[in-house]
Amino acid sequence: MGIDSNTLVHDATSLMKQVLVIHEKKSKDSALAEEYIAGRELYVGIVGNANCYLEQASEFVTAAAAAGLDYPTLINKIVDLAVERYGQGI
Repeated sequence: MGIDSNTLVHDATSLMKQVLVIHEKKSKDSALAEEYIAGRELYVGIVGNANCYLEQASEFVTAAAAAGLDYPTLINKIVDLAVERYGQGI
């Protein structure tokens, strides 16, 4: 669906506004909201039903995380750089 400067919300009202935007412009039938938890993001596949086994774990590392930045800080830096290079008309 995409990530933009409105993706991270801090209260229920902002969350509902963002869900409505997603429903109106992108997807009429679903929207996914997850609590942001700072830290490493790991993925582990679980295969099977009664006799499960784990696949190899992988870690999702963004440029922001590698640089020690959180997502809102990264977005602010990108916007500042774009305004500096291209002016207010972005």
